Amino acid sequence: MWTIAAPELAAVPPRSTAGIFKALWDSIAATLRKVRVQKKPRALRLEETLPLGERRFLAVVRWRNEKLLIGVTPQTISLLGAPSNLEPSPGFAWEEDRSE
Repeated sequence: MWTIAAPELAAVPPRSTAGIFKALWDSIAATLRKVRVQKKPRALRLEETLPLGERRFLAVVRWRNEKLLIGVTPQTISLLGAPSNLEPSPGFAWEEDRSE
């Protein structure tokens, strides 16, 4: 706990309650302005979707720098295309057609 001697107490200008709260608020606001929040990089990203009707769609998902083709229906989710673990994936055939 802080203590102030009587001569020092006379040197401190009196403040109103509103002035104390304003000073407190200003110091909190200044501290919060210094806080920086960084988003955690996501390992899973939805790159593209293709609706097929009746709540069905195809999705290209990037996971750990690999692209996966996923089919989704109301009852199931299926992995339709995945890169081989043994050799580097050249990409899906539709990607090559699209780039031409």
